[in-house]
Amino acid sequence: MELKLKSLTVTDYDSKDIEKVNFIKEVSEDPAIVEYVFPHPDKWLTVPTYSDKIESSCCYFVKDNDEIVGFFKPFTFLDTSDLGLDYAVHPKYRNMGYGSKILLEVSDYFFNQDIEKVILCIDEENTASIETAKKAGFTLESGNNSYIHVYEKRK
Repeated sequence: MELKLKSLTVTDYDSKDIEKVNFIKEVSEDPAIVEYVFPHPDKWLTVPTYSDKIESSCCYFVKDNDEIVGFFKPFTFLDTSDLGLDYAVHPKYRNMGYGSKILLEVSDYFFNQDIEKVILCIDEENTASIETAKKAGFTLESGNNSYIHVYEKRK
């Protein structure tokens, strides 16, 4: 699957695609991703059932000009129209605006799929992700052990 967003392209996982396999290997070695996103990216991969839309609980890669710059995994909350989103940017593409772009473009995609809120659960020590969320227009709704940033559909 290749789905064009505004300026980025979303593609799904394919274990035969060496570029995607290498990407997962590289991010698996990144301490920030292991600490804040998930400890074993390779175990996070789920191949989508459909080829024409983004599904909840599946891993997707984000490309810009045919280069994989990051990835995300959406998940739904039971009995709500809210969507949770885990995301990360490859270390060599950080500080280039890709985090904000991913958050904005993926959020807009889901708003067109009847999602009302996109929620990011960000550890309060992950200051880089908090700043990225703020740049993308997310606002802090509440915080227990982690920050919860919410981006609501524009009316």
